[in-house]
Amino acid sequence: MVNGTMQVIGKTRRDMQVIVISCPTSVTQPTISSPISYEVCAGDSLSIPFMTLDTKATDSTYISAIVSMPGANFIQNNGQTLNAMGTLHWRTDSTMIRTKPYTFVIRVWDNGCPFSVEYVRTVNIFVRDSTQIASFYAGPDRTVTNEDSILIIGLDSLNIGQQAYWKSLGDGYFSDTSAALSTYYFGPNDRVNCEVELLRIPITQSSCGSTAPDTMLVRRWFGAVVASYDTLNSDADTAYLKGTSLADTNFFSWWLSHGDGLFSDTLDMHSSYTFGSQDSLNCGAWLYLKSNGPSSCSVNTDSQFVSILPIDSFEMHYNLSSPNADTIFLDVSTLSAGPIHWTSTGNGTWSVDSVNNKAWYIPDFGEKAAGTTTLTATRIGFCARDSASLTIQFLPNGIYLPNKAHLFNAYPNPVKNSLTIEWEVTSSFVESRLLDIQGKVLIRGSVKSMDSSLTIDMSSIAAGTYFIQMIDKEGTLSVLKVVKE
Repeated sequence: MVNGTMQVIGKTRRDMQVIVISCPTSVTQPTISSPISYEVCAGDSLSIPFMTLDTKATDSTYISAIVSMPGANFIQNNGQTLNAMGTLHWRTDSTMIRTKPYTFVIRVWDNGCPFSVEYVRTVNIFVRDSTQIASFYAGPDRTVTNEDSILIIGLDSLNIGQQAYWKSLGDGYFSDTSAALSTYYFGPNDRVNCEVELLRIPITQSSCGSTAPDTMLVRRWFGAVVASYDTLNSDADTAYLKGTSLADTNFFSWWLSHGDGLFSDTLDMHSSYTFGSQDSLNCGAWLYLKSNGPSSCSVNTDSQFVSILPIDSFEMHYNLSSPNADTIFLDVSTLSAGPIHWTSTGNGTWSVDSVNNKAWYIPDFGEKAAGTTTLTATRIGFCARDSASLTIQFLPNGIYLPNKAHLFNAYPNPVKNSLTIEWEVTSSFVESRLLDIQGKVLIRGSVKSMDSSLTIDMSSIAAGTYFIQMIDKEGTLSVLKVVKE
C-alpha cells in the first residue's frame, strides 16, 4: 500500500507438470473399516480398532494417525502382517466434555506397483457428560485368577434402536468400547485389587446414558488351600498330610490342630501329624490348613478330619470238610475286639460262633445254580469298620477252593490301567473272566491255543477288589485276586 494505492512489489511463477501414464488394471485402493463418528462418556477408557484391507492379495497395507487429543496414543503393527491394524487408546475425563468433536486423521496406504495408493479418513469423537440412569445388561459377574484380560459380552439386543458403550471403574482399557463383544485388559491397580466394576452404558444422539448402566463385577481370586491326607499310608500313630495351594504362589500356609497331637513341621504342606492321647479317644483330629492370602480374594482355610486308621489286619479264612461238601467253614483273624457281622450274596444258611469269630455257611440251590457267591465278614470297631470278603465258585462236582493254587500270574497288582496275565503255554486255558466281589462277570475273553498271555484294560473299572478266572477245556477254574487302585 503506497499513498493509499496497492502496488505490485514482486511476482513468483510456478510451473506445474502433469504426467499422464497408463494405469494397470490391477491397481486397488486400500480401505479402513471403522465408523467416522463416536460418542463417549467422560471417564471412559476408549479403544477404537482400525482394520485395513486391500483387495489385491499381493499388496501390503500400512496405517498411521495424526492424533491431537490429550493423553491419547495410537498403536499400529505395520510390517508385521499383510493388512495392518491400528488402535487408538484414550482415557477421557470430565475436563474433556464439549459440544464440538475431537478430530483425528487416519491414513492408510499400500505398497502397490508401479505406484502406491492411499486413503485418508477423518474421525470425530464426541465426549459427553455422563448421566447414569439403567437398562443394558453387562452380563453375569465373573471370577478370574491371573488372567491379563477377559472376553466380555453385553446383551445389547435387549435394547433395539439404542447403542451402548463399555466403561471401567478400574484403570484398564477395552479393545472396543462400543462393541457388545469386547476384551477388557486389566490395569496395574486392577491386578492387585480384589475386584473391578465394568459398566455397560446406553448412549443417545445428544447425551450420554439415557438409561442406567448395568454393572459386571469382575472378582480376582488369589487361590485356595485344600487340606487332605494319605489314607493308604497313615496308621494309628501318624497321619501323612497332603496340603495343596491352588493358583496361589504369593502366600505361605501353615497347619493347626484342634487335637493334642504334634506336627513334624507346621509350615510344610506335606507334613505329618502324630496323634495324641485325646485324638485316640476321638478316633482322629480336625486339622486346619491356613493361608495368609487376602481374605476377601481367597479361600484362606480348609479343614479335614483325619481318622485314626486301625493297625489290625482283618483277614477271613475258610476250609471245607471235603471238596464235595456243602458246608463252608469260616473264621476271622483279628487283634481287635468287636462283634462280627456275616453276610452273603445268596440266601444260604448261617451258623455263627460270635465268641471265637467263626461261622458256618451252607449255600442254597440258587447260589449253586448261579455258579458263585460272595461271603463277607464285617466288624464295626470303636474307630473303624473292617471288612473281608471271599468269593466262592461252584462246580458240578462240588465247591471250588479259590486261591489254593494258581496256574497263572497277573501283574501289576495292584493295577491302575492295564493288567497283564501270563501262564505256561502248556496250559489248556480257553477262556478268561474278570469278576467283581459279587461274582458278576465284567469282562470275558477267549484264549487261543498256544497263547501264553493276554492284557485286560482296567482303566474304566472302579477301584476295588476283583477276581481273575482262567478256565481250561475241562471246565476247571483257576482264580487270582487283583486290586484296582
